[in-house]
Amino acid sequence: MTISQPASDDHAPFAACGGPRADSHSMTPQARTLRARIAAHESWAQTADPAARTAPGRAAFRELFERRVDPDGLLSPEERARRAEQARKAHYVRMALRSAQSRRRRGGRRKPADSDDPD
Repeated sequence: MTISQPASDDHAPFAACGGPRADSHSMTPQARTLRARIAAHESWAQTADPAARTAPGRAAFRELFERRVDPDGLLSPEERARRAEQARKAHYVRMALRSAQSRRRRGGRRKPADSDDPD
């Protein structure tokens, strides 16, 4: 099964957010969000190798932790990688803790992320 490409003048996906060239200052925040989501999905639909596309970002993120644990570059690559992995894990656990604390303070009041409600 093949998916046909939309005609170049097919602006139907943008109808909900003011057209393909709508001035972003005249758009509501919800319309700008929809427009950005459409663009992101279109971009990823055209990406043959998602892992290759995101590799530079993953490498930069890994290097951030390596610089934190070995700012002077004195450790062996193996030890630096081991410590960086532990620092990365601590980072994610810290984020999970803060998220749980925030949910507890809010008392569970939260709108689902994929909600169709624009408010």
